[in-house]
Amino acid sequence: MNRMVLIACCLWNAVATAQPHLTPLAPGGIPHGGLDLCEINCTCSPKPGEVDKCSVYWTFKSGPGGSIVRVVNPDPNACTTAVNANVTALTTHFGKGPEVSLPTKEMATQASTFAPPSQSSLPYSRLLDTAAPVVLNDPLDVQISAETVRVLALTEDARSYGAVGGAVSQWQSASAASKRIIAKVEGAEKSLSLAKPWPELREFAPMVWDLRICTHSKPAEVADLASRIANKDDLAWNFAFLDDWIVLQSAFNATSGAPAGTGTSSFETILRPFFAEPATRVKERTEKSLFTLLELRTFRSAVTTASTAIDSYSQDLNGKAKARRDELEKAISNELAAVTRIREVFSSEVAAVAKLKSAVEATVAEKGKVQASINSTNSEISSNTSSLQSRTSQRDQHRQARSSAQAALTSKRTAVDEAQAMLQSVELHCGDKPYDVCPDQAAKKDYDKRRYEANKAVAVARSALVKAQADLQQADGDLLVDDKAILELRGNIASMRTRLKALQVARESVEKNLVELGEKLQAGEVGLSTLTGLSAKLDEAVVALGKARPS
Repeated sequence: MNRMVLIACCLWNAVATAQPHLTPLAPGGIPHGGLDLCEINCTCSPKPGEVDKCSVYWTFKSGPGGSIVRVVNPDPNACTTAVNANVTALTTHFGKGPEVSLPTKEMATQASTFAPPSQSSLPYSRLLDTAAPVVLNDPLDVQISAETVRVLALTEDARSYGAVGGAVSQWQSASAASKRIIAKVEGAEKSLSLAKPWPELREFAPMVWDLRICTHSKPAEVADLASRIANKDDLAWNFAFLDDWIVLQSAFNATSGAPAGTGTSSFETILRPFFAEPATRVKERTEKSLFTLLELRTFRSAVTTASTAIDSYSQDLNGKAKARRDELEKAISNELAAVTRIREVFSSEVAAVAKLKSAVEATVAEKGKVQASINSTNSEISSNTSSLQSRTSQRDQHRQARSSAQAALTSKRTAVDEAQAMLQSVELHCGDKPYDVCPDQAAKKDYDKRRYEANKAVAVARSALVKAQADLQQADGDLLVDDKAILELRGNIASMRTRLKALQVARESVEKNLVELGEKLQAGEVGLSTLTGLSAKLDEAVVALGKARPS
């Protein structure tokens, strides 16, 4: 370990010496620019058993603003150098270097103890069974609340299935892992019988540790190592059993409460998927191949027995899990159907409130129309009343004019009578002699003159009388027109007042209806607000159920 730290420090000192303008590191390995040199997939001060990915892994250069940046070391030998440095450091730390190995006698003993639980029971929660049912006759808010409780309970049931269902998946994984182990051990037995050489740590360490510098400089070699581990015909595949062994153990450790891990090697976390032992132990097992072969067969036999038990156990679990899954699916379908029904009722409530709102708006518009008609009628009444007053005043004037015309007619008739009387009073001053035999021409001339003037006066008086009669007739006509107009105006006003009264009654009815609708709308909106909040919670519960629903 000291060697790894020394390598990293020496590398930094060399780079800093060659490039004195680089920003010096702050205490703890952090440059003043804020960049942690070991921040990305790297541990500059590894704990015992960890791999140092800083040593010979990076090269450094100055960055913007005087900061330090790092890039992958382009040296084609850096991969080998990094691997060797790590292996050497691990060897120094553990005292004896680790090497790739095969299953041990201890593993066989442990595998022989692998036994599934005596009863393949799955402790699923059944909260839905205790949830109160939804009563259709209950108010909608009560139904929504009850259904929300049921959906939440069913969600917990589904999550319980998912959590417990992980055990089914774990046993299935253990079954598959056991079969891969058996196949790999069979291949290892064959290789051991043929005395083939075992793989070495230094050959596979780059692939096992996923050192990206190797991928950068030797991608073909890394890809080849990966293919060897996955190739059943390659010897390395027979030794890459550690991950499957840990999966197999995990299933039994989960039921027993024992911690995961082989408990047989300090190198397992470093070399996965390979199992490792100290180099001296690997050498001893190689030299005593017959005993190693017996250990492998014992291990394979124990794993085979465990695999058979796992298959039987997982098959029973699968059946019970499927039965529970079917129950959940049926329950989920039923509850989602109930949710759909509730949503339909809720939608009808929303539609009812919207209808009430439309009715209120229509009633407000109707009230506006009625009020406009009332205003218009009042205006017409006012206009007709003004006209009536004007016409009545005009009739009074016409009555006064008729009285004057009547008086004038009477006066003119008197004047006619007086003129006729004057005409009849004209006498011939000729000694009582008739006009025809009167010899006094002067008297006759005077008589004719006075007679002419009297006739003229009668004619003038009669002409004035005719005019006075015409004026009286005109005055009567004006009064007749006035009376007719006044009668018509009074009739219009009476009709308008009747219509106004009907409009006022209609307005009172509309206002009463508007108050009732407003109260219903207010109550509906308050209720809908409550239902909306409850429905949102139900929707959230349904979403959670969808996420928890078995896929």
